[in-house]
Amino acid sequence: MKILIVSKALLISAYRERLNELATLDNVQLSALSPKRFKGETTRSQKHGKFAHHIHNLFFPNSYHLNFYPSFRRLVAEVKPDLVHIDDEPFNFVTYHASRILSSLRIKHVFTTLQNIKKSYPPPFNSFEHFVLKHSDGAIALSDCARDLLIDKVIKKLVEVIPYGVDVNVFCRKANTRLKNSLGLGEHFVVGYAGRLAKEKGMDTLVESLSALREKFRVLVVGEGPYKRHIMKEVRKRGMEKKFVFAGHVNSLEIPQYLNCMDCLIMPSLTTSRWREQFGRALIEAMACEIPVVGSGSGEIPNVLSDAGLIFNEGAALALRDCIVKLIKNTELRTQLAQKGRMRVMNCYASGLVVRSTSDFYARIMNR
Repeated sequence: MKILIVSKALLISAYRERLNELATLDNVQLSALSPKRFKGETTRSQKHGKFAHHIHNLFFPNSYHLNFYPSFRRLVAEVKPDLVHIDDEPFNFVTYHASRILSSLRIKHVFTTLQNIKKSYPPPFNSFEHFVLKHSDGAIALSDCARDLLIDKVIKKLVEVIPYGVDVNVFCRKANTRLKNSLGLGEHFVVGYAGRLAKEKGMDTLVESLSALREKFRVLVVGEGPYKRHIMKEVRKRGMEKKFVFAGHVNSLEIPQYLNCMDCLIMPSLTTSRWREQFGRALIEAMACEIPVVGSGSGEIPNVLSDAGLIFNEGAALALRDCIVKLIKNTELRTQLAQKGRMRVMNCYASGLVVRSTSDFYARIMNR
């Protein structure tokens, strides 16, 4: 199969490893397209990649929903794929634009969806979605909920649940005393957060939960976002500025090192009328590193964790504090959760499993 994958995720070098693994399969000849620049991020070409990586200009690179590749038709003519995987939502213009071209050329194509809330989109996005759902050949959903919502719209299409994967050889337990000391974390118990800093990510809940905590601790926050200034203000207001370390944006290849500075990772997401946690990639990355995880009940978090982490009700700062205290005081519980987390990743989210599932899905699409 000659496969072309169109994905903005390839801006992040660590995420290219899954494609390198996919490209090694005997039945796959792989090419990929990613943008030169998107939302301030720039794609760097890989020197020793196992797939043909095309990096093209993206029109409207600062827009989530209206960007597209003006060179897409030319690339398709060059690559001559049997199947194209557009790693984007069906209501986005990049998916619609690609689907129109591929439909006119009678090339099979699929898309990705994380959407786990039933929504009615305004024009023109409803028209984009309608066209893609009608003319595409199938979809990969990141969760059962996303699949069920999609099946209600495209009953006769093949929709497969294939979650994010994690490279268990890269994301694994490794002591990192040097980095931990350089960050000023010392021998303290380190509560960690990794991800986008936005209101719906629930950092207010985390800050509140820690404000009355008597145990010795430090907090390592990895990531950037529009809510960072507010979080720092709340931390100062509560007199905890010496306990928080804001590491800012960290290169994806360095994420395992920062995770290994943490004694637990918290994902305190809050459901809104327009969003709930769609997966929580940081959860499986931390679990792979044998870091105990605590998550709210938002969206997919309980399904990703199963019994390998602690769950608290969304926005319940006292319940989150109790979870953190349990982990600080109970070494045996930390060890149990670390082992369960690693095992769950190995059984459900290891990149090798995800790659084989993806290849099998492509083959079924080609055989329909």
